[in-house]
Amino acid sequence: MIKTKFIPSLTLAVFIAGIGASPFVTASLHADPIHWMKYDEALKKAKQENKHVLVDFATSWCGWCKKMDATTYRDPDVQAAIARNFEAAKVDGDSYNLVNLDDGQITEKGLTRQYGVTGYPTTWFLEPDGTHIAPAPGYVDATAMKYILDFVSLNLNETMAFSDYVAQRKKLESIRPDAKITPGMTQAQVKSLWGEPQSVDDSKDEVLWHYDGTSELVFKNGTLVAYREIEAKQKASN
Repeated sequence: MIKTKFIPSLTLAVFIAGIGASPFVTASLHADPIHWMKYDEALKKAKQENKHVLVDFATSWCGWCKKMDATTYRDPDVQAAIARNFEAAKVDGDSYNLVNLDDGQITEKGLTRQYGVTGYPTTWFLEPDGTHIAPAPGYVDATAMKYILDFVSLNLNETMAFSDYVAQRKKLESIRPDAKITPGMTQAQVKSLWGEPQSVDDSKDEVLWHYDGTSELVFKNGTLVAYREIEAKQKASN
């Protein structure tokens, strides 16, 4: 039985992906440092290690799949994020090889249909217990993938839309390029980069940190979720 916690906003991941180059590239001769597993093996290990799961649905004839293998999955930051927080599985949409599920066996081709994959590549993200979160369809470049990996691994999909996360992250990274903070950071992490706030407003639902009189950082449950301009906030409340 498939458990689904579908977050449609994650499918917007491609809006920050650059899709300008030809998909037909020559793969590197070096071994892929990402430890790809069979689907059932990845799910089993994810439960044991309490890690999220990344499932790459691809085929042997897919040019964009080859490009993703040769670019996105070669990026050192992407590799590090996957190794730290994910178990990675590859599923061949044309393969009749069997994988073992709780309710029986299924071919990789059948599993692909079960996930509703209609084009390649498609990257699905799962909770450690196998619950489906959402897919990122199509080619995803390294920048977009790093955003998605952080968003999923920090469980931010439970509290905010992916598009909001991207907008907030870009805004925060532009404010202090020398000390970049991002949504999902703890108060201690933010303090280590930006120092002590000038004032703190601890309301019922959120904690507001002020470093100047024009903006505030918004924390919920100890986690940074937003940067807000105070003037814009006041206008919205009127």
